[in-house]
Amino acid sequence: MVDDGAAGAYPCEFEMTFPHGCHIVEEVEPVKDFEASTNG
Repeated sequence: MVDDGAAGAYPCEFEMTFPHGCHIVEEVEPVKDFEASTNG
């Protein structure tokens, strides 16, 4: 369940969001400093 704060909680299951699955379409590269890469 996801709570957006305004409308309340609504169902958000993986199968509802990605009914055909989730796949990588490009090469994946490691990130040396994850916190810096996400402005965190």
